Amino acid sequence: MQAPRWPPKSTQDLRRLRPRPRARPPPPIQRKPPPPNPRAAMQRALAVSQVRHGEAALEQGRPDEALGSFRAALENEPTLAAAFRGMGMAYAMQGHDAQALAVLRQVSAARAGAADAAENPPIPSAS
Repeated sequence: MQAPRWPPKSTQDLRRLRPRPRARPPPPIQRKPPPPNPRAAMQRALAVSQVRHGEAALEQGRPDEALGSFRAALENEPTLAAAFRGMGMAYAMQGHDAQALAVLRQVSAARAGAADAAENPPIPSAS
């Protein structure tokens, strides 16, 4: 192959000097999300509502009512860490410290699949 002439005298000479275009990568495959499960979404919404009701009861000093709300929330969404946390707080308000600590430790077990896990720091074990 002969060396290109400089200055180029024709467009053909210019094409030889121009770098070859690189092949473009294929566009990423866009997968559609799975269709939502309306029953699961409804149970989740109900559980969140029950947690809010329990938190309001705690703020008003009614730990018995709060415990009922948190238990109902856990029946609908067993991994809802906020419900475990609320139950622990309600037990602590009642003076049941051992139960409170046991329930708060369950937050760590529920964290793996919980949607609100980032809000809940792990509970250290007593040494």
